[in-house]
Amino acid sequence: MSAATVRAVLTRAVAGLGLRPLVDESPLARPPAGVPWMRLVLLPEQTEAGDDWEAWHGRLRLILHDPLTSALESAEATADALADALANRRLDTNGLALVTGPLARAGLVVEGSFRQLSLELSYHALGPRE
Repeated sequence: MSAATVRAVLTRAVAGLGLRPLVDESPLARPPAGVPWMRLVLLPEQTEAGDDWEAWHGRLRLILHDPLTSALESAEATADALADALANRRLDTNGLALVTGPLARAGLVVEGSFRQLSLELSYHALGPRE
């Protein structure tokens, strides 16, 4: 198991909801113009390992970007849907057990022509050592 595996599981879970276009944290990634979108940032905090297992702990930051011309309710509805689908869940896949905590709202800022609502989801993952 690696950070890439954890990222892939969380990205699939978020993208599978189909709430809005998802743009990764790569500096080369370009968001769609003029429509609401979401950026996903994985913030690993701690890694532990045994002879045949690894554990990862951290936070997933989801940043919702909404044009200033759109209603704040759009971001709030997306945040509520993310909380319903991802908070306090167990996501098991390919030998990886991943448990999420509550979804926290980390802040609202305006940058350029977009309103950004930041959300954070804690996670704990356990899987076989690679």
